[in-house]
Amino acid sequence: MINYVRGCVVEKAKQIHKSTGQWVTIPHIVNNKGYWGSGVVIPIGNEWPQAKQRYLSGWEKEKLGYNQYINIIQNGNICYTVVNMFAQDGISSKSTGDRKDVVYKPLKYAHLIRCMEAVSDLGDHIVCPKFGSLRAGGNWDFIEELIEELWCPHKEVTVCEYE
Repeated sequence: MINYVRGCVVEKAKQIHKSTGQWVTIPHIVNNKGYWGSGVVIPIGNEWPQAKQRYLSGWEKEKLGYNQYINIIQNGNICYTVVNMFAQDGISSKSTGDRKDVVYKPLKYAHLIRCMEAVSDLGDHIVCPKFGSLRAGGNWDFIEELIEELWCPHKEVTVCEYE
């Protein structure tokens, strides 16, 4: 079952780790064009700059359907893993306005499924945004079913709806 909360993914992940000591995985979708600048990547990049740096330094090597894993280690233990899931081919006008290099629905479900399958065995608790349904143009009802099928049998899952 998915636990829905209002608020910031970063703050919720930190709260869960602090109260439970659990390894928290924070998956989110990134594009394959090198754009990092709107949505959930802002608080993630502010809290864990290594996630932004890894994306910016390696996005051109990544292909759709693959993940970048950024482990955040404190006191010798993995506390968080930020997962940059490459499941978005380009960017949409929802995040850029009237640019010419945009596509209608950049989210690619087959690649998203591959990324999500690789995340299912990672960490103790998953905290994620309502990814894929806003800027990426996906259908949240379908993404929610994927979460329930791929992650909920193995993990506690919290989805944050940003205020």
